[in-house]
Amino acid sequence: ATPGGDETDSGIEGLVTRGPIQPVCVVDIPCDEPFAALFHVTQDGREIATFRSDDEGQFAIDLLPGDYTITPDATAPIIFPTRQAKTVRVESNTVARIELDFDTGIR
Repeated sequence: ATPGGDETDSGIEGLVTRGPIQPVCVVDIPCDEPFAALFHVTQDGREIATFRSDDEGQFAIDLLPGDYTITPDATAPIIFPTRQAKTVRVESNTVARIELDFDTGIR
C-alpha cells in the first residue's frame, strides 16, 4: 500500500494452483498443487504490472480499483499458459483474497 493510505489500499492476494498433477485423481489425495510462476497484469490490453507467486503459490499485489486480466507468463509450468487468462475485479479500499486455478493438461 502507499504511504498515507491514499491510492492503493486495494489489490489482490491469494494462492495459485495447478492441476491435475496426475492422470487419475483419487479421493483423499490432492489432485492439484501450488506453483511458482511469473504473471502479467493487464487492463484494457496494456500491461500494468507483473508479480511472481512463491513456491507455496502465494502472491500479493497492490492495484488501483478496476477490472484486470491476470495471465501466466509463457514460462509457467502449465499447458498453454498465455491462453489461461483470469479476470479479477479490484474494489476500492479492499484487498481481495482469490485463488487462481490453472490447467496442467495432464489427462
